[in-house]
Amino acid sequence: MTPIDPPGPARGASGGRSDETNAPTATEKKRNANNKKKKKSNSSTCVFQRFENSWMDAGGDLNDIMSQLVTSAAECEQLCCAHPKCQSYTFWMGNTCFLRATRNLPREEANSLSANKL
Repeated sequence: MTPIDPPGPARGASGGRSDETNAPTATEKKRNANNKKKKKSNSSTCVFQRFENSWMDAGGDLNDIMSQLVTSAAECEQLCCAHPKCQSYTFWMGNTCFLRATRNLPREEANSLSANKL
């Protein structure tokens, strides 16, 4: 069975555009503009105050947003930056990232790094 084109202007080989023009349609222009806006809003940067050899004790599990396996402290920091509720994180050298909903002064702890979002 042959598929039937929807009613409307005749469609050529260029997917609805005449062969004389390759200009984007109004819908494509709008979609491209929206995609550019999204890319700009996703490229936010965060500033952190980092503490070497420290553990961010954020008041227990109630302030934990999540924990996740990561490969580096930089990846942990990116997760915190991308999460709207994250205020601090601890990266344990065993490759676990803990995101916290509060900021505190960390306690001393070997093999980990903590930071507060500023």
